[in-house]
Amino acid sequence: MSDDGRRKNPLSFFFLKHRHHSVPTKKNQSSSHIAKPKGIFGAPLEYGAECGSITPRGLQVPDPVYRCINEVIQRGLTVEGIFRLSGAASEVDQLCRLFDTPPTYGKYLDLSSYDIHAIVGTLKKYLRSLPYPVIPTAYHEQFLGATNNIQQLAHLAMRQLPRAHYIMLYTIIELCSHIQAHSHVNMMNPEALAVVLAPVCTGLDQSLKDMFALKNKDIVTGIVQANARWTDLWTRMIQNHKELLDIWSIEQTRLPPVVVNVALPNKVPASNNRSSSSKPCGVIIMRKRGGQHYQRKHTSWPMERRTCLTNDDYCLMNPSYDILSVRRRTQSMVNPSIAPI
Repeated sequence: MSDDGRRKNPLSFFFLKHRHHSVPTKKNQSSSHIAKPKGIFGAPLEYGAECGSITPRGLQVPDPVYRCINEVIQRGLTVEGIFRLSGAASEVDQLCRLFDTPPTYGKYLDLSSYDIHAIVGTLKKYLRSLPYPVIPTAYHEQFLGATNNIQQLAHLAMRQLPRAHYIMLYTIIELCSHIQAHSHVNMMNPEALAVVLAPVCTGLDQSLKDMFALKNKDIVTGIVQANARWTDLWTRMIQNHKELLDIWSIEQTRLPPVVVNVALPNKVPASNNRSSSSKPCGVIIMRKRGGQHYQRKHTSWPMERRTCLTNDDYCLMNPSYDILSVRRRTQSMVNPSIAPI
């Protein structure tokens, strides 16, 4: 079995019980084992988040997640079978290609004409593409051991999972809370959602697809039993989403300001672009409305004028933030001074 297969397959221990393989931990983040890829599909969560967006709760997530979830909240919550029904494969593939195209990775993609099931399919495909699942294999035993204790599960996620994986779990559970508010219409109760999300977020989905080709009955039984346990755990998390989100939101208020990298639309007139080796880039000072100041930096797009970015540009995607100022810094300087534009 390949290294990628072992990372993603939570039942790899059946095949290689005595062979060590790397897994992400709090001290050993997932990105440290994988060369930085060209796209974000198949890349660790950290890389996708670097050029992603910040949610209203101040959480930094990859744009395939941010954009698809926003679209579901806007027009998919009352759709029967949301997350259970599949979208057209051609549309899903097209969206995946668009979200995997630099430099903006779908940040400004118009999703209004796409079928909502295809959008959900794109989200699921992105999660499946992760080299480590949302809940990495290294933490499976701890999570399954806390199935009946929601507070323990909440603290496990906050204190044990790598930061990017905790944020992703937080974001998914928050989406589930919106879906549950309309479950009488969309017919997706906690168990129905758990049946879909458990294998996708734990890496079990590939094992379930492959198990019928396996001749070892013990392995097949192990796959079925593991999936049943995870479905039960996800059902409980979705049923108790309010308690989980309450605990996590309290913890979120204690976190320091967020510093992230972002790719911005190139609005600088050609006549104003500089070709100097100083590589000018922008620093955007932002504030969550009613909260702390946040500093956002980007390193790939020139920023020569304030017109490069407006409140409308950013707040179109993040309505709970205000841009306080846009400044310029010079990367080539050891201690760059930041001066207003």
